[in-house]
Amino acid sequence: GFGHAILGRGKGKNQIQAHLHFSVLGNHSHNDMLNIILWAKGHEFLPDFGYTHTLLRAWSACTLGHNTVVIDQKDQYYRTDNHNFGNLLLYDAQNPTVKVVEAEGIRAYDRVIPDIKEYKRLIALVAISPEDSYVVDVFWVKGGKQHDWVIHTGRGRKGNEPQKIEVFLRMKKRKGTLLGKDKKFEDVKLWLDEVRENRDSEYGLIDNLKVASTDKTFQAESKFENDPDSALRLTMLGGVKSEIILGDAPNSRAANADPNPPKAIFESKTQILIVRRKGPENTFIAIWEPYSKNPFIKEVSRLRINSDDKDAVGIKVSLVDGREDYILIGSKVDSVVKAGNIKLVGKFGWIRKKKGKVSEMYLLAGKQLSAGSIKITSEVPNGVIRDVKSYAAGDEEKCLIVKFHQKPKNLDNLKGKIILVIHPDNSTHGYKIEKVEKFEGRIGNIITDKEEKKEDLYKIYTDEDPGFRIKYRNVTVNEPTLPMPITEMLYFPLRKIEWGENTFIILVPNSKKIS
Repeated sequence: GFGHAILGRGKGKNQIQAHLHFSVLGNHSHNDMLNIILWAKGHEFLPDFGYTHTLLRAWSACTLGHNTVVIDQKDQYYRTDNHNFGNLLLYDAQNPTVKVVEAEGIRAYDRVIPDIKEYKRLIALVAISPEDSYVVDVFWVKGGKQHDWVIHTGRGRKGNEPQKIEVFLRMKKRKGTLLGKDKKFEDVKLWLDEVRENRDSEYGLIDNLKVASTDKTFQAESKFENDPDSALRLTMLGGVKSEIILGDAPNSRAANADPNPPKAIFESKTQILIVRRKGPENTFIAIWEPYSKNPFIKEVSRLRINSDDKDAVGIKVSLVDGREDYILIGSKVDSVVKAGNIKLVGKFGWIRKKKGKVSEMYLLAGKQLSAGSIKITSEVPNGVIRDVKSYAAGDEEKCLIVKFHQKPKNLDNLKGKIILVIHPDNSTHGYKIEKVEKFEGRIGNIITDKEEKKEDLYKIYTDEDPGFRIKYRNVTVNEPTLPMPITEMLYFPLRKIEWGENTFIILVPNSKKIS
């Protein structure tokens, strides 16, 4: 795929879209790994600025110019050598109440931050009514010494709509820019120049600073002056000492429309909000609440969890109408995460309670989700890919020929589910399953028929063309000649991966409503 996922629901002004970007860095790309965009209540509250044909092309392309996390004030890796790409980890957009996507983008920083171990983001869109939804946003970072979680205002499509962020903390003014008291942006680049990841001078573009420090949960709101009834409220969970920075940043969109864009880019401003945390490991847990007139969330809190999974997260969202949502997140399909009498075995679980009783449950990429005696279970089918049929390779069909290590009970139930292919270099691709059939035939030295069943193989047809193939080349290793598997990508970025198997898991969600 393109490396861009969208979760959406609603109608008219109550439409909401939450985007997560994790695409390969190629021509015309920006340093925007794990950037999010949020549209709700008729407004683009969290924007992507796109291009600016001004002296500050570097600003709209740099990592600080996006809604993501900046490590040690350094741009993400910026070379068009196909190294920088993200990987899909979870995706399900079919459930009417809960939709989830997770991706990782460690390759955006592994050549910039030597000790990076994790750079991963999960967003979940959760409906509370036909009109309203909230977004769960969790960002894990391991590596470096300073992590800046960043969001922007865009001031509308043309950058000329008044939009403000209010932080509900006692903010103090700070002189100078984010580079320092007496430091400004001096590295002016023409718009055709590249942004180099070892430059941090874009921080000198952020001024009119207001700052606060807290280790508590805090809130902020973004509003458009021409629609005071609509707002986006942020709740950022505490537990870690954070410096909250509110400042002014270049307004790329307004500058593009100005007759003198080189000058306008330094005069027109939007706002930027940064949550800065020190230390090598941080997990940012945020809830986005777009509302009209009145907020619908009463409180957001962190659940006390019991788990051997160090990345595990537990969140409680208390709604104004008395309902309570419980979200448990693990890093593996067999992670065990407990919070009171709630237990998740898997990667994502959500439970809604009404008047203290469970009313809905949702499980993705896991085996079990329970609350007391109420339980739902699911499967995590997985295995290895033996061969691929692709239109791009000249084949007459598009499918994956697989061997199941864990075979589902009902193959027909896999239709419409996402199969996540994990290539030998741990890069991933996700495909929607069209149908599954038994495979009878020959693959190289592998024979399957009624007389001789060396392997039990199946054909998984996908809506999308797989876009890769598996070839073999004989190589000599310590004298014996062995067939070396080569995974060859048939679409951009046209990579080749030598050695190793292509494996897969199938993301089978399960949900339950309890009357």
